[in-house]
Amino acid sequence: MKEIRLIWRSKPAEKPDEPRGRTPWHPDSPEWRDMLTTLAEAGTDVFGRGTHWVEERDT
Repeated sequence: MKEIRLIWRSKPAEKPDEPRGRTPWHPDSPEWRDMLTTLAEAGTDVFGRGTHWVEERDT
């Protein structure tokens, strides 16, 4: 099973291994993936490329 969450940082120049914020982990369902992807895209539009992404993990 996979889980996903939204990760963000305010500037793309910040260290990639030090995100500024994150949501809790959620089951990787179509609904959660669509919602988190939409939020990542909106954040990227506002703050720039490399600032918001969806992270995955196997559980």
